[in-house]
Amino acid sequence: MARLDRDVIEWMRRHHTTVTDQMLDAHGIGERRRRELVQDGLLERVVTGAYRFAGAEPDELMRCIALCTARPHLVIAGPTAGRAWGIRRSPRDGLIHVIAPPQSQPCREP
Repeated sequence: MARLDRDVIEWMRRHHTTVTDQMLDAHGIGERRRRELVQDGLLERVVTGAYRFAGAEPDELMRCIALCTARPHLVIAGPTAGRAWGIRRSPRDGLIHVIAPPQSQPCREP
């Protein structure tokens, strides 16, 4: 069974249970080992390039953090930003709204 080292676990604790491919690579956890961690049920893919600890309950803030850490050029915007700031009457549409550089095609993840 694949394992995570202490530094990766500490990173995930500080980043709402998320971790990126870059962080895992920096700690010697390559693509093959990441697949093992997903197969073993320790990690779960959130978006391409970002994972979450499978034992944590996914919520909107975790999805925002995973998306922004995997794609640092993005900014959370619109109704999603309103919900994060506690603005009343922000639509609860279940989407993560972002602003990205022109023609960057940030993602169309479910």
